[in-house]
Amino acid sequence: MITRKFNLMIVAFLVCWSMVGKLYAEDMVKTIYLVTWRGFEEGCEGFKEYLDTRGIKYRLVHKDIARDKSKLPGIVQDIKSTKPDLVVTWGTSVSVGVLGTYDNADSSNHITEIASVFMFPTNPQRSKLVKDYSTPRRNVTGVRYVLTEQQQLTAALASLSFKKMGIIENRDEINVVNSINSMRQAGKASGVDILVEAIAKTTEKDETLSTLKIALKKLKASGAELIYFPPSSLLNSYSQEFTSMAVELGLPIFSSGQNPVREGKAAIGVGVPYRQTGKRAAVLAEKILAGSKPEDLSIDAPEEFGVVVNMSVVNELGLKVSPDILSVAEIVQN
Repeated sequence: MITRKFNLMIVAFLVCWSMVGKLYAEDMVKTIYLVTWRGFEEGCEGFKEYLDTRGIKYRLVHKDIARDKSKLPGIVQDIKSTKPDLVVTWGTSVSVGVLGTYDNADSSNHITEIASVFMFPTNPQRSKLVKDYSTPRRNVTGVRYVLTEQQQLTAALASLSFKKMGIIENRDEINVVNSINSMRQAGKASGVDILVEAIAKTTEKDETLSTLKIALKKLKASGAELIYFPPSSLLNSYSQEFTSMAVELGLPIFSSGQNPVREGKAAIGVGVPYRQTGKRAAVLAEKILAGSKPEDLSIDAPEEFGVVVNMSVVNELGLKVSPDILSVAEIVQN
């Protein structure tokens, strides 16, 4: 009888221990809530790839707003109710909508207490996600991925000879508006006229492409010698079509990123590959999941930027790219 009771006690103990172990294991799995602007793209893949390679146990909840900012308040409330271990935001509009700005975030409409990492905002400081890159001083940290407009313009002038640069402005994108304002200042300092053609927001693909083509024609008629491809989700969505239209009109494109050169017909691009930026964001995520506080982690800046030149486009348009740039650039043909 005693033996039977003892055996039952052992069984009960093992069952309880198994349940505790299971609960402990589940508790070790961290929840990451990822909010994106236009789907699970290459940067997100890089983010996930890094965490998987590191063997981190996590559950990824992905919410995409499909370029519809009206969805953000609902997502903020969902984050508040589910209380993930980490929030990750993609792009300027999503990051500002979810996290608020350092001078205007409130606990009712933004995530102000859960640790958060942003990736792909054009300029975190200018969009007021953080006041200081070295000390964020809030529940937010993240990564930078583009050169300043002055640096980009300097790189463009080092590559090609031009006096007038055209830009298409989608006023629905905060980062594009901010980028154009900074590019105007850079142009004034560098002796380059910045020509801007604003477009209205459209939802249909054919209508959008027609609007972009009309804008390109207007910029060319105004004397634009080069088109600047800003960090725009709209233009990235139609990168191949947009860059091809520009080439058809005899307009070379200088891009703030590398993808329009690799995947489209932009002539020259500078920046860091999306996948690499996603991995850098994942490094910060790993530190936070291990116990670090976002306010103690400085905003990560890439150590190196690369230049990519599409020689097929250069030859097609008869462009004369500086030999110094060609000597350090990655050459692609497409």
